[in-house]
Amino acid sequence: MKTTVIWFSITLLTAIGLVVAGIIIPPPGIIDPSVLTAVGELLGFGALAQMPMLIKRGTDFTINHGNTSVQINNPDKDEHQD
Repeated sequence: MKTTVIWFSITLLTAIGLVVAGIIIPPPGIIDPSVLTAVGELLGFGALAQMPMLIKRGTDFTINHGNTSVQINNPDKDEHQD
């Protein structure tokens, strides 16, 4: 569990650093689209790093991107209706 928190923290801090650098480096106040793409990818990988821990805990979660949807359900927590 600590490993996933560490990786998420690393990706989050790197993403924040990129945004701050994008604002400070000339031309100031303009963030290049490539920086925004890198931030999105870093945060996406940080979120994906949490999946093994969520699966191990038995947490239900859904990931949606465009037409793709991934849903993980824990049948032990769901109420069954007869």
